[in-house]
Amino acid sequence: MRDQQPPRLFQELSEGGLDDDSLATLEEWFVASGLETPPEEAVARARRISRQRRPPGPESPLRRLVARLIFDTRAQPLPAGVRTSAPRARRMLFTTDGYDVVVQIVPEKSPTHVKIFGQILAGGTPVSGAAVRVGRVDNVLELVTDPDGEFRLAELPKGLYWMEVTAADELIELSTLGLADD
Repeated sequence: MRDQQPPRLFQELSEGGLDDDSLATLEEWFVASGLETPPEEAVARARRISRQRRPPGPESPLRRLVARLIFDTRAQPLPAGVRTSAPRARRMLFTTDGYDVVVQIVPEKSPTHVKIFGQILAGGTPVSGAAVRVGRVDNVLELVTDPDGEFRLAELPKGLYWMEVTAADELIELSTLGLADD
């Protein structure tokens, strides 16, 4: 393994200064730690983040926040006696620094696609006009929340996606969304 330590690598990644060699070191660290090899989507996201270098001079006007998942229906079993063979909607709640991001993933009629409904709240109040970006290795979709802080995306192919929200002067990053059946 190369001589850089993982905490330094994570710091460089968050500061936008991680080169391809350091990314390879990070992948090696995952393997050496007994962790699974990171999924291709996670590596691609790390590369995307690392290429968003901050320009020299003043700091970026956006404050970067990482939302954490605090509720996921995928982790909740169905109540006793309830059975279903149909795919069900998945609901998730992410939170960070006064912001809540509600995400619902609903199966489409096509078995290979889903739709996403969501809402952005700040202190319980809907955030109108927030920029929402949802993407994966080969595609990035951008939209803006409506007056109720809601957004909708339909006909998304199943797979792993990343999501980020820009509201006011803050960039909120969510963990990877797995858009597939439960």
